[in-house]
Amino acid sequence: MLNFERQNEIIKIIQADGFAKVESLAKRLYVSAATIRRDLTHMEQIGMIKKVYGGAVIVENRTSSPLLRYNVNTIAKNMIAKLAMPLLTEPECIYFDSSSTTGTLASKFNIPRKTIITIGLQTASTLCSLPETNLFIPGGKINYMTNSISGSVAINDLSRYTIDLALISASAVCPEGISETSIEQSEIKRFIIKHAKRSALLIDSSKFGLKDIFMSAPLDSIDYLITDKKPPEDYFLAAPNVEFIYPKDTETNLS
Repeated sequence: MLNFERQNEIIKIIQADGFAKVESLAKRLYVSAATIRRDLTHMEQIGMIKKVYGGAVIVENRTSSPLLRYNVNTIAKNMIAKLAMPLLTEPECIYFDSSSTTGTLASKFNIPRKTIITIGLQTASTLCSLPETNLFIPGGKINYMTNSISGSVAINDLSRYTIDLALISASAVCPEGISETSIEQSEIKRFIIKHAKRSALLIDSSKFGLKDIFMSAPLDSIDYLITDKKPPEDYFLAAPNVEFIYPKDTETNLS
């Protein structure tokens, strides 16, 4: 198999699974792990994939609209939104980050008389027409790639709110903690986890076992982890005080 043929197969595998480990790719393609690592290094250099701890994920097209991210892993995101909804009835002030996972939840949110704060521009657009809702957006730098507001100005503005529940996502999660590809996203996530009374990580199972460059917080610093599949046992051991919420048995009806 020629290099470009093997790299096309790698892309297909990662697109299908969301993430692929070096060892798994080597076995499936009948080559050495060293060959796969060279392929991934080359593919990352030309923008095809992103290398993460132990493997690789697909990178989002920098020239495409951030709204296209909502079309990835939609079944998982809808399940996560359904599981998270019961947490939203009691808190008076709720924070939504800029992720497409929390954005999916925002599209289903219909509880009146809440105060909502968000750094996500698409999330703000989704929620702005909700009746009897106070919606706030902090100041700060607008980042096109994340469709969000970030920076020290945003953190300073967020510090003025009493946030009952923070809804966040992440690019990677492992037993050691939650991590991001950008320092801006990591900083604002680290702040909001410490500042809010409670925090919930909404993350699909394709992010399990991944570790990105910028660590946001230890896994046991959040209150809830909501996902579409039961996490591996080492997650429970690393964060015994976290409430893990995931589909149980036949709990897969999204209606």
